[in-house]
Amino acid sequence: MEEQIKKRYEAYTDNRKALMQRIAAMTPEVVVLRPGDGQWSIAEVAQHLALVEEKMFAMAEDNFSSDEKKKAPGLKQAVKIKLMFLFLKTRVRVKAPTKAVIPDKEVRVSDSQKIWEELDTKWPAMLESMSMDQAKRSIVKHPIAGWMNLLQLLEFLSVHLDHHLPQVERTLMDVSAKLETT
Repeated sequence: MEEQIKKRYEAYTDNRKALMQRIAAMTPEVVVLRPGDGQWSIAEVAQHLALVEEKMFAMAEDNFSSDEKKKAPGLKQAVKIKLMFLFLKTRVRVKAPTKAVIPDKEVRVSDSQKIWEELDTKWPAMLESMSMDQAKRSIVKHPIAGWMNLLQLLEFLSVHLDHHLPQVERTLMDVSAKLETT
């Protein structure tokens, strides 16, 4: 596996695994309780993150195995992607851009864990066979930012996860306070 790809992938998966360890240390009641109307529980945030990664991986896998050779994202596209990354780093709350990544009403953290365990076996197989030239070609299409290459996808997954970490902490505080008053 190319070193640059390996570093980005490992940085992302290490952070994702740390989040799951943090969630595993919480009580089941805390994980599934919503802090308020229209707000996601911690289990729902985890499922959203897992669904995003699952959908992006499936698209990347399909495009990687395709005979069609896509070009690398151009300068305009790279700027658009960087702007999305900057926006995600602002911590402004935004709605998910597609219903496909909105969590189920009845969600269990184990569902997200199962998705991630499956992806943890699939990612390395794909990444091992990918050259840097292939990693720089367009491989996934984000509903807002457009086409991304593999390196941009891995950065997106990291930035997206980081965007939701304060939400998990805020939800934990709100739900814990709610439980203390009952």
